[in-house]
Parts: sequence; structure tokens; C-alpha cells
Amino acid sequence: MQSLKSMFSSKTTLIMLSLVLSPSAHAGLFDDKEARKAISELQTSYMATQSIVQAQQTALSQQSDEIARLNGKIERLSNELDKIKTELSTGYDSLNKRLIALEPIPPEQLMQQAYEAALAATQNSDFAQARKQWREFHQNHASSNTFEDASYWYGVSAYGTRNNKLAIEQLKKFIQQYPQHERIPDALLTLGSAQIESGQKKAGMATLTQLIQKYPNNPATQTAQKVVDKNQ
Repeated sequence: MQSLKSMFSSKTTLIMLSLVLSPSAHAGLFDDKEARKAISELQTSYMATQSIVQAQQTALSQQSDEIARLNGKIERLSNELDKIKTELSTGYDSLNKRLIALEPIPPEQLMQQAYEAALAATQNSDFAQARKQWREFHQNHASSNTFEDASYWYGVSAYGTRNNKLAIEQLKKFIQQYPQHERIPDALLTLGSAQIESGQKKAGMATLTQLIQKYPNNPATQTAQKVVDKNQ
């Protein structure tokens, strides 16, 4: 636009100079009428060009406003999309957790969990809770490969709660059913102690003597010997 202005301004200046400097203003290249006509045409052309430039500027301004509006709309849509993605992700995680919670736990896993919970209670000397859990284990998981150990711990937890009757019953079953089990010496020691404490001193002494004679090198034998010496 600036170049057009310069061009028209230069032409106008040349015409005016030619009229002023000409030896004869009425007999030169242009007469007065022709000069006015030329100036009028130039002015008309300039105004037309200026209108075109202004129209283009207005169009560009409108396009800029539209672009700004579209950019704002794109930004809002992008924010809404991010929000939807977050909500979907949260919803999926929640649904996945609920589905996992509804999935049935394999029997082997249930048995292992029950065994570990009961054993932990026993090791923490929470014998009342342990006895309850070992009883439930016996009722629900008789086919478990840890049932032998569970039978021993059931008797131990009963002895821990001073339920000597139940302890004697369970430990006798354990000794009879699993005579080769590695915990037989410990079972004999606990059984003999329960028998003595419940008033069955003769039976208890016999049980402890059996332990001493059959397992002379077992750590449980030393404790059994102390109990025998104390009750003689």
C-alpha cells in the first residue's frame, strides 16, 4: 500500500511541476483542462486503491479475530478432552478393582491364606485366635498338603489357651496319624505337659519318658527330662 501511495504522489508531483515550470502553462504538454482531468483520474485511482487496501485490512482483521476465536475453542475442547480422559481412567481403575474383588479366589490360595493367618496368630502367642483359625482350617481344608502341620498347631494352640482336654485329644490324633512327622517329639512334650497339668500325671510321665527314650538327642528331650525330674 505504501508503494502505491508513493507512486501516485510522484506522478501528481511531476504533473504539478510540469504545469508550474512550463514556459507556457496554457500551451505546454497539457492544457489546464487536461491537467485537471489527469489529476482527477489520479485522485480517483488513488481513492479506489485506498478502498481496496482498507477492505483487505478489514478482512485480515476479521480473519485474525476468527483465528483467535477458533484457537480459544480448540483450547477449551482440548481441556474437556483431557478431563474426559482422566474420568475414563479413574472409572476404569475403579471398575477393574471391583471386578478383581468379584473374581473367585482359587481353593489353593484360600488354603494357603488360612494356614498363614493361623500360623501367624500362633507365633504371636494369640492362642485364642489361633485355635479358632486352626479349627476352621480343619473343617474347611482337610485335603490340604499342610493339614498334617495344621493338626499339630491345632493341638499347640489349644494347649496355649489351657484347654488341656482339646490339646490332649488333638495331639494324640496327630501322633497316631503321622508317626513319622518331624514334629512328633514336640507333640509328645506338649501332650505330656497337658496330661500332667490336667491331673493325668501317670499318663503324662509315661508320655515324656517315651519321648526321652525314643528321641534322646532331640532338643525337646531336655525339656521333657526337666519336667519329669520336677514331678517325681
